[in-house]
Amino acid sequence: MASDLKQTRPSFKFLALVPLTLIALIFQPIYEQYRRHMRVRKPPTSFEEWRTKTEFVPQEMAITYYERGELHKVLDGWRVEKGEPGFHVYRLKDNTDLKMDMSFFDAKDVRVFDVKDKKNCTALAGTVLRNDHNCVDRYTVRLSNGKDILDGTERNAYGSFTKFSGRTMDYLTEEYLNVNPIEIDPAAVENGFISNLQQSTITAQLHCNPMTMSMAIQYLGKKTWLFFGDKESNGKDGWEIVPAPLAAYPSHAPRAKKMKYFLYTSQPGDIMFFPPSWSHAVVTHAGPNVMINFRQLFLKQFFFQPFLSLHSFYNNKYLKALEDEKLTKGSLSKDQNNHGEKSVTNEFTRIFHKPFSESHPDNVENVMNRLLVEHVCKLENHSECKKR
Repeated sequence: MASDLKQTRPSFKFLALVPLTLIALIFQPIYEQYRRHMRVRKPPTSFEEWRTKTEFVPQEMAITYYERGELHKVLDGWRVEKGEPGFHVYRLKDNTDLKMDMSFFDAKDVRVFDVKDKKNCTALAGTVLRNDHNCVDRYTVRLSNGKDILDGTERNAYGSFTKFSGRTMDYLTEEYLNVNPIEIDPAAVENGFISNLQQSTITAQLHCNPMTMSMAIQYLGKKTWLFFGDKESNGKDGWEIVPAPLAAYPSHAPRAKKMKYFLYTSQPGDIMFFPPSWSHAVVTHAGPNVMINFRQLFLKQFFFQPFLSLHSFYNNKYLKALEDEKLTKGSLSKDQNNHGEKSVTNEFTRIFHKPFSESHPDNVENVMNRLLVEHVCKLENHSECKKR
């Protein structure tokens, strides 16, 4: 009898497996986050990683209309919400009386890149996922006069993440388009975008900011935005974004059967809010264009995505400090020049997105480009679009 009982007792090895299994179950997700964020990750270079069979499903944009000077009736301040509730546009009912006084931009303090005048920079120049297209020279930065850009004197300049003067900001936020009750600190604005392109161009490849709420105000002209929500951006069957220098980028093509996306074209007077980790690519349309993307740190994001937030914060602070020591030789002062950090970003994307050169119809770059091209061509209806 005793021998039978002895045989039925679980062995010590078996008992030891129980706590080990529990420990593995607890630490596996932690390790996965560590693996993803806290060590150098080689980008996938095989074409298969960037092919997709996903069905992309368009979604309707939530829009609330307001009368000029009466924004307070529909909005009581920054819209700070996570997920789709935080993705919203407030649109001016009648913007026909919005007339831009370009004299308020008459100062040579706008940091710009050169837009190259090439035959292939027509219709819809650039690509959704690569930042190394040959239509915008992102390796050279200089100062330009904002008024000269807007009135067409200088057509080959694109101002990106530039800082407008206090005089310009006072005019835009108080006189041209009063955004009360939204509180804006003009001194903190370094996310201005200004251009007068001859052709519509994809000026921002797919990326996201994992740490901030954004409020994009379109003052002049229009831009088309391609958006993917935080679930689509972060999920393993989505883009599974990875922090890179100063932004977060996709690590592979989507693998889900279906994925939601938003296509939105702004117009003067539009105020758009979007939450952290919402991936987006941007088309800047031809003609005079002024947009500012105001940002506000979303502290709750550190609780929702601690590893992603910490990784992004480290990249931003460390790389910026590193590149401040390597400023380009030229006329730009330290607070005006971000050529170094831009070049780090571009070198990263040049390597990271090398497989996008494939012409396969399932290559996700080609799929994304088709989404944007078809949308923009319908809006503009020019001859180059008809050839596609």
